[in-house]
Amino acid sequence: MKKPENYIPPTTTQSIDRDALLAQLAGIETITDSVQIAKLSQDYYHFSPVLQPQLADKTGDLVVRPVNEAEVLRVAATCVKYKIPLTVRGAGTGNYGQCIPLEGGVILDLTRMNEIRWIKPGLACVQPLRVYSHRWTSCTCCLTSRALHH
Repeated sequence: MKKPENYIPPTTTQSIDRDALLAQLAGIETITDSVQIAKLSQDYYHFSPVLQPQLADKTGDLVVRPVNEAEVLRVAATCVKYKIPLTVRGAGTGNYGQCIPLEGGVILDLTRMNEIRWIKPGLACVQPLRVYSHRWTSCTCCLTSRALHH
């Protein structure tokens, strides 16, 4: 029997109607393109001959890209509600399989969370990807500039 197009495959712990899931996540950027999902399901684990065979076939079912803490909480609550695995992903620069969705499900891509919240002398509050992004240089320059002026 052919599955409907809006059906999330049974790689997740429970099958769910993709439209229902997307409705719960309305307003948060989602990626449903299988090529992009496959790309965002990987890190540099392929450098390890031990991890290659264990992780090669692992992919998520949907990628969600929140921009703030409230959206992260909505995604997490939705995954709990539907009992869908949730895998958190940063820039994907790890090489030990940390961001690989082992049981499918939702990939929580934090790359859009890269704001500087506040800076005080010797201390800064930044969103998760600020420290990994190419903008870290601008953050460092900003911190150095502020330190020089205080």
